[in-house]
Amino acid sequence: MAVFLPYCNSDRKDHFVDWGIFEINAGVTANTELVFSLLYLLGQCEPISKRRRKALMEGFQPETGKEKIRVTHLINYLAPAGKEMGVLKLIKNLDSNVFESSLIALNAIRNSSVLNLKKIDVYCMNHAGGNSLTLPVKLAKLLNKQRPHIVHTHSWGTLLEGVIAAKLAKIPAIVHSEHGTFPKKKAHLLFQRYFWAKADEVISVSNDLRNRLAQSVGFPRDAIKVILNGVEKARFYVCGDQRQLFRKRFMFSNDEFVVGAVGRLTKVKNQMMLLRACKEIVKRGEQIRVVIVGGFAVGDGVEAELKQFVENNGLSRQVRFTGFQKEMNMFYNGFDLFVLTSLCEGCSNVIQEAMICAKPVIATNVGGNSELVQDGKTGFLVPLNNPVELADRILQIKKDRKLRQKLSWNAYLHATNHFSLGAMVNAHADIYRNVYHKAIGKASRHEKVPRESLHISFN
Repeated sequence: MAVFLPYCNSDRKDHFVDWGIFEINAGVTANTELVFSLLYLLGQCEPISKRRRKALMEGFQPETGKEKIRVTHLINYLAPAGKEMGVLKLIKNLDSNVFESSLIALNAIRNSSVLNLKKIDVYCMNHAGGNSLTLPVKLAKLLNKQRPHIVHTHSWGTLLEGVIAAKLAKIPAIVHSEHGTFPKKKAHLLFQRYFWAKADEVISVSNDLRNRLAQSVGFPRDAIKVILNGVEKARFYVCGDQRQLFRKRFMFSNDEFVVGAVGRLTKVKNQMMLLRACKEIVKRGEQIRVVIVGGFAVGDGVEAELKQFVENNGLSRQVRFTGFQKEMNMFYNGFDLFVLTSLCEGCSNVIQEAMICAKPVIATNVGGNSELVQDGKTGFLVPLNNPVELADRILQIKKDRKLRQKLSWNAYLHATNHFSLGAMVNAHADIYRNVYHKAIGKASRHEKVPRESLHISFN
């Protein structure tokens, strides 16, 4: 087996063996003292720089002569929601030959069985929630064990504790991402401006969000990079068989017009607007089916309120709640139209997924939705909390088959050309490389390694 480790010469504590690689016969026991002795005899004593120390002590790959860039992501909750699924998507698709990723959930992991966490290093700190004076210290201890090169914080929920912990643990670089909603109280804005400035890079998921962040927080717009989310084309694609499977499963005929909505049942997703539009459509004597997919709300769930509205207004035949669903491609293919009525959005994953499945989209004209939906070409943008106009647009698409086909084709083409997962992953990879090399370049070339830092790695 290959053995690679740095070694301190106990007679000359100010000097260190640079590095040693040698082969031990598979039939010979790897005695630690023997290894040390061989390395001492083979080594060249010389001062060791901090940059070399990182290469030697923290993941150097003797086969390639390069070390992997280690990135630890911090999120508040890990659950099947847009931001969290986007982080998992990024981790899974980064080049594993170059990057080594891990994820820390500060509060809780919910419904892990549907998250597909295989081959991902995930840690949960089970923090009760809210800002804490002790959490940064606990988090710093965990980061000291992991020794990432980069800590990537996500949204307000991990910003303060994440940046403080990274500084305490002397992590070389910090990246911060904003995904949509952010607190706007004066104290929150001051904290955000201060702590964003401590990050090496700040990322937004849409141009609209970048503009709102810069205006509200007072942070330089040019200092915020924009990276749109990307779609996994292997998971989401047009499929007639899956459409038929959906129709059969929910006992919809091919002639029934099905409107789909996907998202957590929370206030910000505003599914009530769609239900009010459905009530308006039925009032006009028209018939549609509405399928609302989503569940696992954290904190502000409105499932009971939505279901009560359906019952009180006699919409039980028209509206179906499915809860969370893992195999979403079947649902997107089964819909005739996709609707998103959120109060706020950064870069909606579900809009992108619906479009790459060739579905026209009606969305509220908020946040980054206008960067995804081309009004009149791939779907329509409607004013927030205007169920009457939403009802008008739904019926327009329902009644005009040629319009529906045109919007569907345009949506598919636009998604294919602009919502590339590869582009999203590569943009993050470029940022990680840049901040990594910048941080390594700043390191002193003559910092000595303490004796207790001795590390042994057997491959």
